[in-house]
Amino acid sequence: MSDTAPPQAPVALLPIWGTVKASYRSVLVENLGRLPKAAFAPFVLSLALILVFALLFPEQFEPAALGEEPHPGLADLVSALLGLVPYVLFAVTWHRLMLLGAAPTWLPSWRRRHWRFLGYSLVLFGLAYLLLIALGLVGTVALWALGGELTGDEISAPMAFLSAAAALLLGLIVAWTVLRLSFVFPAAAVDERYGLGDAWRQTRGQGLRLIAILVLILVPVYAALILLTGLIGFAIGLAAHVSHDHASEPVGLAIFLLSASVGIVLGYIALALGVTMISTAFRTCSGWVPQE
Repeated sequence: MSDTAPPQAPVALLPIWGTVKASYRSVLVENLGRLPKAAFAPFVLSLALILVFALLFPEQFEPAALGEEPHPGLADLVSALLGLVPYVLFAVTWHRLMLLGAAPTWLPSWRRRHWRFLGYSLVLFGLAYLLLIALGLVGTVALWALGGELTGDEISAPMAFLSAAAALLLGLIVAWTVLRLSFVFPAAAVDERYGLGDAWRQTRGQGLRLIAILVLILVPVYAALILLTGLIGFAIGLAAHVSHDHASEPVGLAIFLLSASVGIVLGYIALALGVTMISTAFRTCSGWVPQE
């Protein structure tokens, strides 16, 4: 832990392509062999949580319900909160690998830094949620003031375009805000005295760069995720169509577990890339170096 005060502004501009290439090289080349060990405990915990919720709320995992529009409830909120635990375990481990060279372990212990990381996660998720609500209301009122019909079966083409543009702008504002504050995560992982104000100051002028880097890093991974889960979803639908009796349930469960596993694996690759990007950006903009 450093005793010196963090710089009051970024010490260097964040290179876009350099950060993208460095993140991919670090995850898929230099540290690919460490990824299974770092992700093992979070992966098992994530899969266990999915299984528990599949048993407690089986109606949400039936093939017929997979294509329906989700209706968030208490179970979804609890699932999201519990899902933060494996995320925090992995992210702290990977930040420490990127910044300190600390080797991952198969069964990491939960320490004070994990609680701090979890606290910041809840704060930023809550902030993002409030921004979505507040800016969404502003956008809705603005569109209504323009004379647009926001409900009904038919929406005019100009209003549909404005709605899509407003949604994109809303997403960019939320992403910009959260990324500007994201340096608290690597700092918490390496036990630095560092707060949200420090992160905001050290990312001044870097918000759009952070968004561009994150998009360039994650688009290929999520394209692969959509493709693979789509293929597996097709297999689930085919299995449900071919057989309607209870004998198909074990097959359906096996396909569901395969789909969940593929999603989790690619999700952790995406998470490793995102964490690496934030660690790299933190080190570049703050000038942080590990203490001897």
